Amino acid sequence: MKTLCAVLLLLSASAFSADNLPFEEVAPGVYVHVGRIADLFETDRDPVSNITFIVGDNAVAVIDTGGSRRAGEAILASIREVTPLPIRYVINTHVHADHNFGNQAFLGENPEFIAHHLYPGDFAAKSGYYLNRLTQPWFEGTQPVAATRTVESETMIDLGNRRLILTAQPRAHTRHDLTVFDPQTDTLITGDLLFVDHLPRSMAACSVGWLSPIP
Repeated sequence: MKTLCAVLLLLSASAFSADNLPFEEVAPGVYVHVGRIADLFETDRDPVSNITFIVGDNAVAVIDTGGSRRAGEAILASIREVTPLPIRYVINTHVHADHNFGNQAFLGENPEFIAHHLYPGDFAAKSGYYLNRLTQPWFEGTQPVAATRTVESETMIDLGNRRLILTAQPRAHTRHDLTVFDPQTDTLITGDLLFVDHLPRSMAACSVGWLSPIP
């Protein structure tokens, strides 16, 4: 019985370890992990959202961090397989927990946590609710990390010979959607303004805005 218990404990630890995640380089210096199609509050494995990181000459930007500390740690491990450059920016496209509850894993990098200017109010109002619903073992130890910098309309960040344009979008999937555009590769990171192969379970804001073309 003791041997069986030990095996079960090892299996449990393995099931919830923060292994690195597979990322594909979809354009030069742009790496994407496609999240599983699942409900964050019911899954035993995260992330269920797409994750992107972009590498410049001097620094890295991460766009969305998954829905748990362990997902964030796995993302960080994957980045470190690609580059030792500092992670200077963590960008959250909106407040839903599957896109920002992995922020905690990046605190040691001392980045700027960037979001839409309307994000902080909704983050403060909703994070406790999300945290209370995340009861699967995978989410143990997860603590939300708020934005430290916000975007009013549009701003630019520089990773070293690689500038990214951050745009605060009108009300759509939420009232605080933020997109990231990489002019060097013509790559646009939309967060949940775009869904492929499935539909969102709920409308958080405005269907008219969501259906409108992104400026």
